[in-house]
Amino acid sequence: MASFQAINGSSVSTAIGPYDVNVRVQNFSGSSATLIGWIDWNNDGIFSALGEARQILVPDGSNGIFTLHWGNPTITGSARTGTYARFRLAQFGQINANTPANNNPSFNASPLTGEVEDYYIPFTVILPVTLIEFTATKASGQQKTDLYWQTSSEQNSKNFIIERSIDDNTWSDIGNVAAAGNSSSSHSYSYTDNKPVTGINYYRLRQTDINGKTSYSDTRLINFGSNAKTAVLPNPVKDRLYITNVPANTQLRLLGTDGTMLLQRPALQGSESLDMSGYAHGFYILQYGIGQRESGLAASG
Repeated sequence: MASFQAINGSSVSTAIGPYDVNVRVQNFSGSSATLIGWIDWNNDGIFSALGEARQILVPDGSNGIFTLHWGNPTITGSARTGTYARFRLAQFGQINANTPANNNPSFNASPLTGEVEDYYIPFTVILPVTLIEFTATKASGQQKTDLYWQTSSEQNSKNFIIERSIDDNTWSDIGNVAAAGNSSSSHSYSYTDNKPVTGINYYRLRQTDINGKTSYSDTRLINFGSNAKTAVLPNPVKDRLYITNVPANTQLRLLGTDGTMLLQRPALQGSESLDMSGYAHGFYILQYGIGQRESGLAASG
């Protein structure tokens, strides 16, 4: 039985720093034994003695944890979600680091001598971008939409594509902002939509990493209709509820029909949304805006 440190997956060659594997070993054979471990760092399908093998002497009578240490291994190979490891224990002198060199790393391998165990080590998934804020507001005195977003960390991020829709179904690309790439500190971004449509405009971000993988932000909504006021839609709602033209310093409160407070939090100025998918089918009251206007909601979730 072996225990493994977490390995952060990556789409590029990455040195992961010192790496230790603790292996529980028993040896009551009457003579010393050798414990050897291999980890397929380079994803070539072969357990190699060069850089991938570590070994330690296990004296007779041992019953405990033995640690195999890799100094500064580097993960290579594209589109990897994990790697393989193999451990062999045999009498001293009967195996060496080249023993399984021609055996592909796979489960249930037959031992050439002594005992063998194979493991798959899944990588820890790292999100390419951690988005901590995304807002959409009307530009002062103009029919333009100012979009602002902030990330707390980024890994292999390439760009942000700004998408717009008039029905929250069919989306078009309207802008492209380069991303920081790799960063553990916060970064702020902005984009102005100079030509929003008259009426309702939905906005979202499509983040792309250097391998072409994408992820999406939540949706924001701005209404440039004539005499546009704060509006709540759709109603009835199944999944996500949108509140348009939200004034500054607005509190959102969601209540049951018996007055029970289900949610209370500050709203984002400009546009806001609530995930209603977790609420039972029924009627609710949403309080919002100056003077705490109320809107009756029917949830069909």
